[in-house]
Amino acid sequence: MDCDELCDDQWERLRGLVPGGCRGKRGPRVDNRRFLNALLWMARSGSRWRDLPERLGDIIR
Repeated sequence: MDCDELCDDQWERLRGLVPGGCRGKRGPRVDNRRFLNALLWMARSGSRWRDLPERLGDIIR
């Protein structure tokens, strides 16, 4: 596991606080955990969406 990502027990504590369902305005939502990991990565690195590492996937279509 990478230090930039939430571990399982951290995610379980935050899961109920993250809004969302399985459908967004533009189609199916991505995994909320992966999205939160991407936000944390951006906050720590100061980078842009287009600079996300491949392990975080294609969050923005």
